[in-house]
Amino acid sequence: MDGTVYEVAKHDCLYIGRGSKEISFTSASAESPAVFYLVSYPAHATHPTVKATRADANRVELGSNDECNERTIFQYIHENGIKSCQLVMGFTEFKPGSVWNTGMSNGLVTQSCAQAARALNASAVALATGSA
Repeated sequence: MDGTVYEVAKHDCLYIGRGSKEISFTSASAESPAVFYLVSYPAHATHPTVKATRADANRVELGSNDECNERTIFQYIHENGIKSCQLVMGFTEFKPGSVWNTGMSNGLVTQSCAQAARALNASAVALATGSA
């Protein structure tokens, strides 16, 4: 990203602030390529690029086994986490036996208020989800 390389592991989050010019993604392994979820949203202010790991995320335990909705929300971009103009992002991990009414991939649901954004006037996020 603009000449700086960020290595991201599974479930890491890379917030890329408004105004970044060169952004590219590569995988460390051609045999087991990385999978990224990208989220972008218009930004009216500049915030710095920040990398956060799963351990850095704010964990919120919700639901119950009895109601089949036991889950952990990992909050990355939020009021007390990575700063952004208006983007809020994290992911939900479901406990065994829990169900959800939304599509999911590998037990994860990406939650965001993101829409397509204009280049250079947007913040972007990459959430690494591991190999395909």
